[in-house]
Amino acid sequence: MSQSMMPSLPTVFTAGLDIKEMCKPKPDRIKAFWTALQGVWLKLYGSSFPTVAAINGHSPAGGCLLAVCCEYRVMVGPSYRIGPNETQLGIVIPIWYVDFNLGKLYILLNLLG
Repeated sequence: MSQSMMPSLPTVFTAGLDIKEMCKPKPDRIKAFWTALQGVWLKLYGSSFPTVAAINGHSPAGGCLLAVCCEYRVMVGPSYRIGPNETQLGIVIPIWYVDFNLGKLYILLNLLG
């Protein structure tokens, strides 16, 4: 058994965060948002089943976050882009996401020697 994430739009895996909401967030809404997003991330990353992100389009910001937390990622199609773009928009990336990716990079660099 496995879990998979598949996009609903032909050229976008997921657009990620609601930029209008993130630019001038209300404290209670932004706390609820990040808590919910972290919960989704933890469920995917901590799943006991293999998880797969079938990426057939652009995957910026939150889309990249969701794809990275899956055990397997497959990206198909023409020149699509994937990656965090929050800092270009003045949005701070959550520290738990940064820590996670730095940990993966550290392990990879040590394996490559």
